[in-house]
Amino acid sequence: MNIEPASRLATLLAEPGATALLAALEEAGEGARIVGGAVRNALMNIEFSDIDITTTALPQKVMRIAQGKGWKAVPTGIEHGTITVVIDGQPYEVTTLREDIATDGRRAHVRFGHDFRADAARRDFTINAMSVGLNGVLHDEFGGLADLAARRVRFIGDPDQRLAEDYLRGLRFLRFSAIYAEGPLDAPGLAAIMRHHEGFAQLSRERIRAEMFKLVMAPRALDIMREAEDWGLVSAIVRLKPDLQRLERLLARPGGGESEAILRIFSLFDSSEVEALRSSLKLSNRERMLCQALKDALAMQETGVEPRLISYRHPEAAAHLPLLTETPIAPLPSPPVFLIKGEDIVKAGVRPGPEIGRLLHQVEDRWIGAGFPEGRIAQIALMKAALAEV
Repeated sequence: MNIEPASRLATLLAEPGATALLAALEEAGEGARIVGGAVRNALMNIEFSDIDITTTALPQKVMRIAQGKGWKAVPTGIEHGTITVVIDGQPYEVTTLREDIATDGRRAHVRFGHDFRADAARRDFTINAMSVGLNGVLHDEFGGLADLAARRVRFIGDPDQRLAEDYLRGLRFLRFSAIYAEGPLDAPGLAAIMRHHEGFAQLSRERIRAEMFKLVMAPRALDIMREAEDWGLVSAIVRLKPDLQRLERLLARPGGGESEAILRIFSLFDSSEVEALRSSLKLSNRERMLCQALKDALAMQETGVEPRLISYRHPEAAAHLPLLTETPIAPLPSPPVFLIKGEDIVKAGVRPGPEIGRLLHQVEDRWIGAGFPEGRIAQIALMKAALAEV
């Protein structure tokens, strides 16, 4: 793939807030460049959203410069050198150049610096280390442009060192490869991850969750996870064995390509282990409840339960069921609506109290057994018949 940097970066450098910020920093005698994902995406003609800027200016000076221009400056990560500058409602993260003093695989102790190359060298992949200044010159110290053209993701320098600095980079390597690369994983990078796979145990489950949810949504997620799992890598990270055939089946179904991340996670891992999945990937309450409902709905479908009952008991799960069954099924009917309330039973002459709930369940069971008759008149008649037998 041929990439012409000047034409590709023109859109990025036409972004008014970013260029105004670069100009203000340079006017104050500081160096400043756009760095990272925005540069990478602009070079690939991919939409970019967040624009990060790196500068020689210390955080306090960045705040003074921004405030002097009438912009909002928020010390979102001032201890790490990051100030968020808001211009016309658009936030820009401005981070002072840094050098690592020490790392432990999870966090780095850094000092501020003035060397753009040293700052780039502490990043993860070559394609994320490129930067561009107001003059439009692309700074590419580690071959990121060539790697973009070749559609490959490589660690900067020694992969073992990059991973020892932050083990999360192993998961990011898979995710970025699934988005930006073609062909197999970079062999030296994969080999280094396997040498350091025990380091994943040091990572919080929240960080692993965030990467896995992004990975399953990447364009080449299936290919990348299949190659990684050939080495047992996904199992080692998540602590659950993936079912890649089931994920492939989901993605191949009509609408499967647009499925949300939690459906892909559910299909990828053993659906019978909802609690293990919740613990491993720190599922939210909503996600855990949906996974449990999906598991229950699948079990009901496999045992031949009436489709309307599945829709009634698990309406959200039922809508997704055609994506998840082993053999294709027709979309389930819309959930039937049970209109009877406790107050209806009271109006029928039953005294308020705990008995109302029990009777309501009896009426509901009779309604289900009668084939879900629609309409309030039919359901009131059914309720009266049920109460007459009490």
